[in-house]
Amino acid sequence: MSILYRRSVLSWRRILQHNQGILSSRYVHIASRNDMKDARRIIVKLGTALITRENEDGVALGRLASTVEQVSQLQNEGRQMLLVTSGAVAFGRQVLRKEAMMTMTMRKSLSPKDILHNSRVAIQRQACAAFGQKGLMSLYERMFQQYNIGVAQVLVTKSDFYNADSRKNLQATLNELLNLNIVPILNTNDAVAPCTDTDDEVVAARDGIVINDNDSLAARLAVLISADLLLIMSDVNGLYTGPPDLANSRLLHTFCPKEDAQLISFGARSKVGTGGMESKVKCASWALDHHVGVVISNGQIDKGILNIVNGQRIGTFFTNTSAQRTPVDVQAVKARDGSRILHQLSAEQRKTIINKMASNLIDHSKDILRANKRDLDEAAKEGLKPSLLNRLGLSEKKLKTLAVGLQQIANKANVLGQTIRKTRLADGLMLKQITTPIGVLLVIFESRPDSLPQIAALSICSGNGLLLKGGSEAKYSNEILTKLMQDALEPFVPRETIALINTREQVSDLLQLGKYIDLVIPRGSNDLVRSVQKQSVQIPVLGHAEGICHVFIDKDANLDMALRVGKWSTSSILISAEWFSSSTRFEM
Repeated sequence: MSILYRRSVLSWRRILQHNQGILSSRYVHIASRNDMKDARRIIVKLGTALITRENEDGVALGRLASTVEQVSQLQNEGRQMLLVTSGAVAFGRQVLRKEAMMTMTMRKSLSPKDILHNSRVAIQRQACAAFGQKGLMSLYERMFQQYNIGVAQVLVTKSDFYNADSRKNLQATLNELLNLNIVPILNTNDAVAPCTDTDDEVVAARDGIVINDNDSLAARLAVLISADLLLIMSDVNGLYTGPPDLANSRLLHTFCPKEDAQLISFGARSKVGTGGMESKVKCASWALDHHVGVVISNGQIDKGILNIVNGQRIGTFFTNTSAQRTPVDVQAVKARDGSRILHQLSAEQRKTIINKMASNLIDHSKDILRANKRDLDEAAKEGLKPSLLNRLGLSEKKLKTLAVGLQQIANKANVLGQTIRKTRLADGLMLKQITTPIGVLLVIFESRPDSLPQIAALSICSGNGLLLKGGSEAKYSNEILTKLMQDALEPFVPRETIALINTREQVSDLLQLGKYIDLVIPRGSNDLVRSVQKQSVQIPVLGHAEGICHVFIDKDANLDMALRVGKWSTSSILISAEWFSSSTRFEM
């Protein structure tokens, strides 16, 4: 009953859109790591270096068993899993070497020469693949049986992709197996596959990639069956800027092929694989261009496949969105360094910074409004609702009001180091509660650009480093406002004390950096808050306090004016009320 239910949930929509045995629908667009948890059709490619032992002889059973366990867990969650596996040659080589030794004479068996090493490479690989494919598949079958999952072997050649009829049959077969809750296990038929491409095959593949290894096979399969996600698992942690063994090589957690290609240089491929990192990048980029999410990662990481699908910052995620040149972890470190300097400033110096922020809004109002008009024009073209356009818009009047608000915040720059409460614990022992900065804040706010200067001013006032993520609709407005806020920081603190985060992918990465970020403040819907809370790893999230919010008014204040302000400036009041409830420390 459970199997039938799982199939109805996952496959019903695809069955409805079934067109002559070929499925053309796609469920999920993987725009960020956070989207991976919604992936339903996933291909896992296992490289030779991951599956084989270090001596290139036989299969690494521990790593293979761990991979099977993770794939089985995802399959039993209701996803459709497909494996592209290497290892048949290594599996066959182990047995054939023993068989060769048995056929040797006593003289030859005592010789250090290995008979297989004297054979031609093509013959060696073909013979080993023919013998090893059976044993490897039998091993997979026994492992998956432990999780009550059936498997099916599919051996393919290049002609299966280059010939339209064969490609259509392969597509229909794989879709049917997936819909029957079977895990297809694919490999190239190395026993008969030629070592080089023929001219006809190269011409036939001119609109795609030539299948030279299992990386290209996995990419072609991902596009063929409309997979949501392709995981290329190897023995390296992901894509580096250079060979991983070089000291200055840096792991890229996000890679945009169109923008970041100049950042990387490739080293030698592994001694057991047929591809290499250059092949993986080429195939991953091609799959990305065909709307398949791709991650290159290390298959030896504990629960690596599961954690990738859950959106954790593992391996290299391929995206068409160009990321900032400065890695997010570096931005977080610089914000922390800046917050330490900021904490040491006097209240008067922090006041000077905030007043400079206010004056920058007025002095550069034309530049701000020009950038804001660009945001408004693009939002109008995309059909943004009038109510949202109104929130997005800025004006001279808004900027002047905003500047006045920042000046009022500047007058509260003495909030740090204030003693809130004293308690005498014993003679000569006094407990004090003193206001102190939190550290580094990550603030995620909606498409309201006038929030950015307010948040920046409150952050400086309370002595905190700040990472900002605004709505994508206000991209250009947020960029110029951030620059103006950063300009005001100098010469007191580094301008990197405040930084702007551009993409959701970078936010997902930052939410994994608990050692650099002290508090996350999402300003938006309840769905946004819950999503941030779910992704956050050991970082507290200041969520919504649902209910009635109270703002206390001085007895001598103008009550009518306070009511008008409370009605029309609710968000500003609440933000200020929340932020000025600063963190405290206790001293004895």
